[in-house]
Formats: sequence, structure tokens, C-alpha cells
Amino acid sequence: VSLWAIRDRENQIQQLTESVTTLTQRCEQWETQTTSHTEVITTLERDLDTERQGRLAGEQEISSLHGALAELEDALGKERSKANERDREMYELHQTITTLETTITEERGRFE
Repeated sequence: VSLWAIRDRENQIQQLTESVTTLTQRCEQWETQTTSHTEVITTLERDLDTERQGRLAGEQEISSLHGALAELEDALGKERSKANERDREMYELHQTITTLETTITEERGRFE
């Protein structure tokens, strides 16, 4: 084997070693970036879950408030019915009082 062939082989080995070193560095950089991206993704997923839980809690509260509103509307309807019934009773009492007053006035007129 000639000296030139040995030197050529050494140069090839040196170039391959440098290439391997460069590729190793790139891999380490990519791993670092991948780790960083994974952490960002994990944080975003956690934030998204938190937002979903908040939205779900809000939807449940809205549903609960709708239920409470329906109950209040029902109670209001019942109170209105009671008030209307009392108004009718008051009207009938007023009519009765008016009739009695008229009768009293007529009876007084007969005795005078």
C-alpha cells in the first residue's frame, strides 16, 4: 500500500469523523428543539384542557341558571294567578258592597 493511499484513507476518515461530529451536533440541536417544542405542546394542551374545563363549568352554570329562571317564571305565573283571583274576589266584594249600600239607601228612603 502506498503512502498516498494511506494519506488518502486518513483524509477520508478525517472527513467522515468531521461529518459524524457535525451530524451528532445537529441531532443534539434537533433533540433540544424537539424537547422545547414538546414542552410548548404540553403547555398548550394543558391550557386547552383548562379552557375546556372552564367552558364546561360555565355551560353547567348557564344550564343551572336556566333551570332557576324557569322555576322563577313558574312561581311568578302562580303568583299572578293568585293576584288575579284576589282581584276577582275584591271586585265581587266591591259589587256586593255597592249592592248593599244601594239597598241601605233604598231602605232609608222608605222609612223617611
